[in-house]
Amino acid sequence: MSRPSGAGRQGRIEDAEQLLAGLTADAETVHPLAAVHLARGEAALAVEALERGLAHIPPDSASAGPLLMLLVDVQLAAGRVADAAVVAERLSAIAARHLRPVPDRVRGAGAG
Repeated sequence: MSRPSGAGRQGRIEDAEQLLAGLTADAETVHPLAAVHLARGEAALAVEALERGLAHIPPDSASAGPLLMLLVDVQLAAGRVADAAVVAERLSAIAARHLRPVPDRVRGAGAG
């Protein structure tokens, strides 16, 4: 399968923009909205949307994960490596808090 042409990709970005137009930025729309901004090279708008969305989620919530992962991508795309590292550390801390040990009976189930 070949990759879409630049014109095809641009058309999909515009389609996404039309779908998102007029919607209130909330937990469900922030990620796609920020992704559209990133695809258009609008890193500052993507950061703004993600930070607005993250403000409505408990800071240590696992539901912040997808927004934080995209924020890392946005920061890297903008050349802000140090900012991306800070966000990645926050994401890592959230993941560590939400990890659960695998019970022995599950871990040994694959052994044969």
